Amino acid sequence: MTSRGWALTRALALALAVAAFSPVDPLVLVFVPLAVQILAFRWDSRGGLVLAAAALVVAFAGLTRSPADPLWYVERAWSLLLGGSFVVATVLWPRRGVVSRGLAATAAAFGLVVLAALAHHSLLADLDWRMGHDLADKADAVSLWLQGRSGGGSGPFETALYRAVNWEVRLYPGSLALASLAALGVGAYVTTRLRGRSDGVGPVRDFRFNDHLVWVLLGGMALFLLPLGDVAARLGENALLVMGGLYLLRGAGILLWLGAAVVTSVWSALLWTVIAILLYPVGITLALLVGLGDTWLDLRARLRAPSGPDGR
Repeated sequence: MTSRGWALTRALALALAVAAFSPVDPLVLVFVPLAVQILAFRWDSRGGLVLAAAALVVAFAGLTRSPADPLWYVERAWSLLLGGSFVVATVLWPRRGVVSRGLAATAAAFGLVVLAALAHHSLLADLDWRMGHDLADKADAVSLWLQGRSGGGSGPFETALYRAVNWEVRLYPGSLALASLAALGVGAYVTTRLRGRSDGVGPVRDFRFNDHLVWVLLGGMALFLLPLGDVAARLGENALLVMGGLYLLRGAGILLWLGAAVVTSVWSALLWTVIAILLYPVGITLALLVGLGDTWLDLRARLRAPSGPDGR
């Protein structure tokens, strides 16, 4: 596969990640920041302007939610904050990668939400209530569909479904952060393609981020473990979710980088893929530990470095 084909594959994988993690409309989360990026950086391109207009039409059409629902405005307000923050991050740090700028933009968007909550004290409580009801309504719809298919109660699956919804209500800020990063990656791919390039989204094996973010992980762990109350525990849970996802991807990238030396044919690649699927709990744990350890060990740099003065 060509480099352009791999870049497209990575962008599609990011789009699937948005659909999987986003507690809000994935179309809005992808298309609004994309349109903002195009209008900021590719306004001189007729094709870019047409694409931005089409993205805004789709995002504001209300295909999955009526404008009468207050969450309709929440989804679009968040997406505008995210897109605008990414543009500012790109202007301030144009040489930084998409991951660094995306993390900065996501953090800035959350910071703006906190500032708005300080001005309107009931904002976060009202948002929690609405998100909880929205997720519960979706679970009810799935449960009714399953009951219609099975002709009765769905039993253990229904219990697991509602348990998952309870966790999702607590963790939707972290899920939104991960989905937002993925959405910004999709937008970066499209904007670089408009420039005739395909390097907007780098390969997974090169994925990394600032090592100092390990303090966010440690801080989240402390908030989760220490008896500081439910609010602190929830902050810790969401920090652990976000940083766990990032370190998992970082570790997976390192394992893929190492695997390139082991995989010598399509058949060996297929074999290792099957093993990884069958032993996924071990694979996930290993990737998480490798990603976290890379903070101090910088494994890829160590393994690239020559072992002696003559490079042998």
